[in-house]
Amino acid sequence: MARRGLAIIPNLIKGLVRRDVPIKSKAQLLAGLVYLVSPVDLIPDFMLGAGWIDDLVIVPLLGWFSWRVLPPAVQDDMKKE
Repeated sequence: MARRGLAIIPNLIKGLVRRDVPIKSKAQLLAGLVYLVSPVDLIPDFMLGAGWIDDLVIVPLLGWFSWRVLPPAVQDDMKKE
């Protein structure tokens, strides 16, 4: 099940340039990517182990929200790719 969830990540990133993907979905996905590379975190990364927990929770959560906002037809099309 986790492997199937990880397989959708490249398709979500491709969705940033698709015209049929809603702006809300694109914004949530971009927010997750910006948060991932941003030096500002809820828990600083210099705290060994604990600093990555917020990244491991927030980024997949935003990706999931981004996926849920997509219309079913777009989700089906992205699963086929």
